[in-house]
Amino acid sequence: MNRTALTPLAIALIAAVVAGCVEDKRFPAPTSQLKVVHAAPALGAVDVHVGDNAVISALPYGRSSGLTIVPAGALHLTFRAGGNTIAQLDLTLIPREIAAVTLGADTVQISPVIPDTGNAISNRANVRMINIAGKSTAAPTLLGVLLNFPDVSADSVAVFGLDATVPSHGPLMYFNPGSFRVRIVPSGGRTVLAEAEFNVAAGQKKAIVLSRDDAGVYAVKIVTEP
Repeated sequence: MNRTALTPLAIALIAAVVAGCVEDKRFPAPTSQLKVVHAAPALGAVDVHVGDNAVISALPYGRSSGLTIVPAGALHLTFRAGGNTIAQLDLTLIPREIAAVTLGADTVQISPVIPDTGNAISNRANVRMINIAGKSTAAPTLLGVLLNFPDVSADSVAVFGLDATVPSHGPLMYFNPGSFRVRIVPSGGRTVLAEAEFNVAAGQKKAIVLSRDDAGVYAVKIVTEP
C-alpha cells in the first residue's frame, strides 16, 4: 500500500475544513467561522451579536476570541460595550470560510484568515502581524516592520514590508520564547512611527496589531490569542 505523508500545510487546511463543518444548533448548515480581535483600548469588554444571537460575550481589550461558528452568507454583526452599540458591520461569508474582525480605535474591519489560525507550536513563541487599514492615506503608507526577537543581538531584526492601506491578518511566525521589540518605519527609512515591546511564552500566541487614527498617527497594540 502506498502512503503519502501530509505536510503541515495540508494538515492545517484539512483542520480548517473540518472545523468549518462543526454543527452549531443555533445555525443550520452551512456555517463559517469568525474570530474577533479586540485592539481598541478605549472600549471595555465587548459583546458580539449575529442578528439576534450573541456569539461572543465580554471579550476584553487586548484579547482575541477563539474561532466561533456563525452561519454562512450575509451577516449583520453588532458590537456592544456597556449595553451600548459601538459598531455594526455587514459582511458575507462563504461556507467554511474563516474570517477575522479587528476592532481598532477608529476602525472595525474584516479580513480573511489564513487557515493556520489555531496552529500554535507548544515550544515556540507564536507571533502574527495584523494591519488595520484606517481612513488616512497620507504618506507614508508603505512601511517596514522591524522585529527584534529572542536570542539575537539588539541590533538584529527580521524585516518585512507592509502596505498600511491594505487590511491584513497574517500567518503565525515561530520564534524562541522571550522578549520582542517591534518598530514601524517608513519603507527604506529610519524614523520610528510606532513601536512596542512584549513577551511571548512557549506555546503562547500574540498578535502585533498596527492601526492608524484619522489624523494619520500610527500605533501598535499587542493582543493575546487563546
